[in-house]
Amino acid sequence: MKKTKFQKPRRRVNRAMTQEIHRRFTYVDSLTSLQMSDCEDLRDRAKDMAMMIARTGPMNRERALALTKLEDALHYGIAAIVRPDPKGE
Repeated sequence: MKKTKFQKPRRRVNRAMTQEIHRRFTYVDSLTSLQMSDCEDLRDRAKDMAMMIARTGPMNRERALALTKLEDALHYGIAAIVRPDPKGE
């Protein structure tokens, strides 16, 4: 690859960061039944909360943000359940 004057030099990524990137961005397809159950419970509760938010008041910026933040919380909650612990605990 030819380097142009607009490209920044690439930095090396240390081993710890490489491992963390693999942990965060690798799809986990071998969940235990407990993990699957926990994910389903979390999704159901988030869906109930989303429906409650959707039923209250007119559609406005705050309601849209509440739904987005709830979706973010669901994402992080599921990630906490399925991602391997970096410390192996």
